Amino acid sequence: MTSVQRKLRIVFMGTPKFALQILEAVIREEHNIEAVYSQPSRSSGRGKKLKETIIGDFALKNGFKLITPKTLKDAIVAEELAIIDPEVIIVAAYGLILPRAILEIPRFGCLNVHASLLPRWRGAAPVQRAILGGDVKTGVTIMKMEEGLDTGPILMEERVSISDRETGGSLEHSLGQIGGELITKTLSNIEETTKAARPQPQDGITYAEKVEKSEGQVDWTLSAEDLDRKIRAFQPNPGAWFVFNGERIKILDAIAIAGSSSAGMLVGGFVVGCGKGLLDIKVVQRQGKKPMSAADFLNGFRISPGTFFN
Repeated sequence: MTSVQRKLRIVFMGTPKFALQILEAVIREEHNIEAVYSQPSRSSGRGKKLKETIIGDFALKNGFKLITPKTLKDAIVAEELAIIDPEVIIVAAYGLILPRAILEIPRFGCLNVHASLLPRWRGAAPVQRAILGGDVKTGVTIMKMEEGLDTGPILMEERVSISDRETGGSLEHSLGQIGGELITKTLSNIEETTKAARPQPQDGITYAEKVEKSEGQVDWTLSAEDLDRKIRAFQPNPGAWFVFNGERIKILDAIAIAGSSSAGMLVGGFVVGCGKGLLDIKVVQRQGKKPMSAADFLNGFRISPGTFFN
């Protein structure tokens, strides 16, 4: 007789698109989603209208109970969670620290779907930092959470290669698919899987600091290879950019090539000198405009070789 997988009582915590791939995978397995937690809505756009997170919007449209606390440290939050009484809490790029009072609520613990091979790139921005760091491989780790920052034992993991043209968006999507597969495997045999958890290695610990918008500004004194990685890592968010004629111009696609010139100087075409090497810019985007080819941008501005960019 074929055994039927037990459906678990689950609380899900997440915020961005990566988390949505994980949540959808859990839903497909028909587990009982008792509540969805996400970051509070924030003002967005020119009108500064309140906008739900990707996870929050999905939860509301699909009839899930949505809870959006500003912090999880208030005792009342833990009390409300205890009343929900989940067997497991799944966390994916949530953005809030889970205190001990919450970590101890679910029978099988709080499981984090983390977009790196722990202990490399613990923290908020593992995808972008892996590309910026020139890593050739990364992956997804399912971890049982502790009070430390991504320090808990490993339940499952899967490795992937990072291509030399990978962007933050494309890599995050790939890892989201893998994360969804891994968490469903974990849940299908959760008692045995959690018992077999192994400690993280003590060597190779690095931290993925949150990406600030200001990091996107291009520093032409960096090497072309470093700028190539930055542009790909920050595509689509927060974007890599430089200033020309007082306007912020995003670089959506570029490639490092051999050669030398003064840092920030247009050599020809849309090839710009860097601290080492040259950056051949392919696609840009002006503020409030659609992406355009380098040729169209240059034709619009009539920029001559020898021009310096900020």
